[in-house]
This record gives sequence, structure tokens and C-alpha cells, in this order.
Amino acid sequence: MRRTRPISETLASGARLLVETDASIPLVDVDLVVRGGSVHDPVARDGLARLYARLLRRGTKRRALPSARALGPTSADALDEAIESLGGALAIDVTTSAIRFHGSVIRRNLQPFFALISSILLAPAMRPADLAFVRREAQAELVAQLDSDRWLASRAFRHALFATHPYGRSNTGTPETLEAITLRELRAFHEQRLRSGSVVVAFAGDVTAESARELVSTYLADLPRGEAVELELPEPRSPRGVRVVLVDKPDRTQTQLFVGTLGARMGERSFYPLLVANTVFGGTFSARLVREVRSERGWSYSAQSRLYADRARDAWVAYTHPAVEHVRDCLALELELVQRFVEGGVRAREVAFAKSYLTKSHAFDRDTAAKRLEPHVEAALFGLPLGFFEGYPERVAAVEAEAASAAVRTHLGGPSGRGTDLVVAVLGPRQPLERSLATVPGVSSLHVVPHAEVAHL
Repeated sequence: MRRTRPISETLASGARLLVETDASIPLVDVDLVVRGGSVHDPVARDGLARLYARLLRRGTKRRALPSARALGPTSADALDEAIESLGGALAIDVTTSAIRFHGSVIRRNLQPFFALISSILLAPAMRPADLAFVRREAQAELVAQLDSDRWLASRAFRHALFATHPYGRSNTGTPETLEAITLRELRAFHEQRLRSGSVVVAFAGDVTAESARELVSTYLADLPRGEAVELELPEPRSPRGVRVVLVDKPDRTQTQLFVGTLGARMGERSFYPLLVANTVFGGTFSARLVREVRSERGWSYSAQSRLYADRARDAWVAYTHPAVEHVRDCLALELELVQRFVEGGVRAREVAFAKSYLTKSHAFDRDTAAKRLEPHVEAALFGLPLGFFEGYPERVAAVEAEAASAAVRTHLGGPSGRGTDLVVAVLGPRQPLERSLATVPGVSSLHVVPHAEVAHL
């Protein structure tokens, strides 16, 4: 049989093993996930988890791992050459909740490829020269981000919405925090986060459960036992009134506009009703935001809203990029649309269309073994029942207009209950925007930030 049902089990070490076998193509996707990402950055050390991930790619220690019987490449160039020689690819991503190794390799080289990933994780070199290199690299990227108008506005929005909450801190770091991070702190982070009970290993493709167990047992035998300490994340505070942050970037004819508030927690009962409602508001080409801003007025080619979810309430945000001469009217319209969304809810026919769109497009999330295994990875990462993710089509289909409207009122209504408590971030020239934005009905405060200072937030 070329394809089997996914395997999900907790190994004797405490690590979670997930396997989706599909032998139709001789390729294997490998995910090695460590719970705990940028939310675990120490205070005044924003960007530490991301710097740590970069440091892992700089090579391994020279000694072989006792149990793994493998010697990893000792330099970044040697590591890249080894991955390429195996016909593989490897990326390390950092989110708020996880550090995730994702690789793919041809089937016959799975064993040396997984041995390589294991050596990177268990025995990173973490040399002073490597830290100096990745620090310069991260600092240069921050400078380059000053040219990305969308990134600047997005960063200003999250900082204004979440303030001192961990979600409001920058996972890329600031010039000050990147400079302050020490090798001792990075090594301590490695020791604190790397515990068998916080590791999820997922294989998808031309691999059996038996061979996957053997690989994990052999090459991750040295994982320290136990659970890594998890943070008690506080709930972020909802904004009060309409607070506008204007990122001053002179000589711009087009703005970047973010409008939003707190969204959802992953796993909560109202997540799917809110997901469907968000699709009604700004998730399709015929959604309310798109119709009003793009189709009828032509103010912004891109108009969309997005619901984020994490262990605590993340953001719900609408994004457009109107011209400078239209941004004042566009913001006023969007504030009106949000208030109408909260107070009036959604209609049954809108919900029916959104559910049809979400369930049909979900097929594209199931067309590979790696994608089919993703719900299992998410469930293990967030500590939720598999059915919360695996039952996506059924949960979406079960949403009714009344439940979707109630979720919008509860989550997006804010302290006023009317959808008039929002954070707005606008990037554009201070002159003439500062005065015109202050006249938008409902705006309670306006703060100007020079664009060069955003990287320091």
C-alpha cells in the first residue's frame, strides 16, 4: 500500500513522533519542531530566538555524538555542501510559538540527512566568530527593512496593539537588543528549550513508521529528558478608542494602512465562527472590504483582512495601501465598515458563500503528505485535540450566521462593544497626513514616529 493513515505517538523519551506515509514519490519531508519561539526571548533581548536559529546553521562541534554515531559538518559552508550533496534542502524558521527545522530529501538519503539535522540540533558549535557573523547579518537585515514600507507599518501596528506584551516585541530584534545578546545567553537558551517533551518530529512521504522510529531513537537519543518550562502568557489588553500611529516616511505617494484589534486564541470555541466571519469581511475577492475599497472606489488594489491566532489572543487586522490623497477617506470608510461589521453582524448568504469558499479551498491544503500531516503538527505544538485541526471542513460547515456574528461582537467589539476600539498604523509623509488623519471621525489619538525609529521599537 502506497499511502497509510497518519501515525501519532509519544515515544519513551517524551518526544512526539508523527508519520504520514505516501510512497507515490521517493521524497521525504522532515519537520523537527521545538516548542517555544520568540515569546521566550528574555526581556531586552528581542530577536534572541531568531539569532539562535541562525547560529545553529553555522556548523556543529567536531566531536561525534556518542549515541548518534555521526559527525556533523563543522562550518556553515560544509553544512550547506553536505545538505546539497544529499539532494536535500533545510530551513529553520522561528515563530512566536516554535523553532522549526523543515527539510526535504530524496528517500535513499533520509538516514544521513536526519543524522545531519540531529547533529545541528544537539551539538551546534555556537562559536564566538559565528555569533559575530549572524549578528552582523541580522543587523544588516534590519537596515534593509527600512526600505520595506509594508514591514515598517506592520511592525508599528503590532507594537501599538500589543505594547509590552510578548506579542508586541520584535522577533527580528532591534539594533540595541541584537548588540546586547551574548553567547552565554544563547547557550543558556539552547539548554533551557531543548527537552525531549518539547520536541515534535514529523516525517511525511516515502517513509514507514518503523524506519522513522528507528531514526529518532538512534539520532535523537541524546535529547535531554523532560519538558521545557513554558511561559504563562498574559492576555493582551484591548485598545480603547481609535489610536493612530503615523510612520513618517517623506516623498511617498502611496501609503500602507493597517487597521485592527485583538483576534483569537488557538483552540477556543469561537475560532471557527470568527474565521468564517473574517472571510466575509476581507477574505475573498467579493468580501465587504474588497468590494468597498477596491471594486467600488479603486482606492487600493490589495484589500484584505486576516485573523491570527496563538496561545493568547493574537491580532485581527485589515490591510490596504491607498494613495496619499485617498488615505483619509479610506481610513474613515474602514472604521465605518468595522463598526458596521460588529454592530450588524453577518448575513446568512454571506456565511454560506464564505463556508463554501473555505471548504473548497481546503483541498489545496491536503494535496501532499506534508500538508496532510500539518494538522497533527499544529495539534502537538499547541497541545490541542487533533480534531480541532483535522476536522476543519466539518467545523467550518457547522458555523451559522448567528454564531459568526456573536464571535465578531465578542472579539472585535472592544471595551465599547461597538467596534470603535482599534489600532491604526499608517505609513506616509507626515505632511499633509498628520492634520488630515486627525479629522477622521472617531480618532482619539495620533502619534507620529519617524520611519527610521521603527526598527528600534
